[in-house]
Amino acid sequence: MYNNIFRMCEELNVEVKIMEEPPKRKPGRPRVRPIIKDEDKNPVGRPIDPNAISKTKEYFSNYYHEKRKALVECPNCQCMVTKAALSSHKRSAKCKLIMNLLNSK
Repeated sequence: MYNNIFRMCEELNVEVKIMEEPPKRKPGRPRVRPIIKDEDKNPVGRPIDPNAISKTKEYFSNYYHEKRKALVECPNCQCMVTKAALSSHKRSAKCKLIMNLLNSK
């Protein structure tokens, strides 16, 4: 098909320019925040606090640590265990033994 077009253009003395492909971009959105600069090439806006990211990570880490170390009562044997250890405690021999003793009464 393209050969026919080129032949016809040669017969009509028309110049044909082959367009180059645009540069390929990586898929997805860019992950970098664009930096806005003024006429003097100085960044505009509030500077980014380098400690802000570490502060938020510490906050969430501490928040969930406090939540997970809260004591709850085991529904099977009424022992007080941490929320993080509750699932493994239910499978333990101690919990099963106490549960059997409580159910036998």
